[in-house]
Amino acid sequence: MTCLGSTYEERKADNVIKHCKKCNNCWEQMDIEKSINGGQVINKYVTLYSDFVTYGKKKITCPVCEGRTTHAQMLRSLVLYEIIKS
Repeated sequence: MTCLGSTYEERKADNVIKHCKKCNNCWEQMDIEKSINGGQVINKYVTLYSDFVTYGKKKITCPVCEGRTTHAQMLRSLVLYEIIKS
């Protein structure tokens, strides 16, 4: 089997997932919509990937290393750090 090029999902991951040189983890920002008192609220979270390929990823310091996150919580086996609203 030969590889003819990257697939759409691989190219999309290269644009969405970034690499932090400070903690040497890859990270991704996620927007999760919550329903509170009949209204919709969108919270921003960051998840870190420790064993992830860094080749082709943009080198940007993650919000966790910059100190822009609050508590961590688990969601479907992912650890999410909530980004502090500015």
